[in-house]
Amino acid sequence: MGVITSVIKTETTTDLKYCKVYVSILGDDEKKQEVMSVLKGASGFMRSLIARRINLRITPELHFILDDSLDYSFKIDKILKDISKGE
Repeated sequence: MGVITSVIKTETTTDLKYCKVYVSILGDDEKKQEVMSVLKGASGFMRSLIARRINLRITPELHFILDDSLDYSFKIDKILKDISKGE
């Protein structure tokens, strides 16, 4: 089974030199670290693709950051469902 990875949000500096890319990865901690490693390793390639497709004076350097907000919301949802079943 593949790992589901989603871009949650991005933040780019005003000078367009850097872009923080917040990603959510559904899976265990080992898979998350593996996907983050691949994303960080491919950031230069992705930056070159962006530079080819978007005519910018400066193409931002991509920094990937793991966002656990979806995992947290799934956990809270499960807790609430378990509580409602107990009533």
